[in-house]
Amino acid sequence: MNALPAVFAASAAAAAARAERRHVDALRVTGATAPERAVQLEQLGLVRDEAFKRLAARGVLREAARGGIYLDETAVIAHRDRPPASSRVLLAVVGGLLAALGAVLAGMLMRGQ
Repeated sequence: MNALPAVFAASAAAAAARAERRHVDALRVTGATAPERAVQLEQLGLVRDEAFKRLAARGVLREAARGGIYLDETAVIAHRDRPPASSRVLLAVVGGLLAALGAVLAGMLMRGQ
């Protein structure tokens, strides 16, 4: 049994969460929390990467009519209480390991009979 893929998946989930926090924090610090205070991502050293796309798909990052991006704090609150992806991945990994352990133990018991 190789747990390495699970470790990589958990690491990737943690990196994705950090990238999302960078976007949210940068917009919050600059005060870009309403359409009239929207800023260009480039001003903040950010790009439209996968983290941006995930946040935009959830409505956390929004495009203002006059251009620029702003943070929708209401959407942040709505998604804040959702368990982080890394926790879901960790739960899946632990579940998989327990299932594998159960299969090994069952095999050992069958051989012992």
